[in-house]
Amino acid sequence: MVSLVGSKIILAVFNFLLLACGFTLVTGGMLILFDSERVQLSRLLTVGYLSTLPHPLLHYVSIGAALLGLLLAGTGILGCWAACMHSYCMLTFYLLIIVIALVGECAIYIVAWLWPNCMGLGPATDELVKALQRNYGVSGQEHFTVAVDLAQTMVSLKSLTR
Repeated sequence: MVSLVGSKIILAVFNFLLLACGFTLVTGGMLILFDSERVQLSRLLTVGYLSTLPHPLLHYVSIGAALLGLLLAGTGILGCWAACMHSYCMLTFYLLIIVIALVGECAIYIVAWLWPNCMGLGPATDELVKALQRNYGVSGQEHFTVAVDLAQTMVSLKSLTR
């Protein structure tokens, strides 16, 4: 009986950590989402088909992080609840969610490692220059023009303060 109580305490502690990580992801995702300057500047780093999205890529990444945080927080609450109950059905459902989350995260990491351009990681300098020449000051690409102007303003302000 002592080992069962100890295992439930360990399960509750790890679920509390999962809950805390979920709330941290939600908070971080919301902070990025409401930081309009960084989201606007992220438009400069997206080239190719990712630049045709209605919002910058960082906007979607922050929403995804917040949703993943909600999923993890809900799973942590479900895990604490499952630790207190004596239901194999609830524990199986909890374990299934954890395994799906782990497989999904591994899939995202593998795609980011094998195909970094898919996620907007590591654009080449010549592609960025071509995007700047193609999109700056063009009608219909006002968001890109605003992002370049914001980047120039921020760089000139930082050079003035040094």
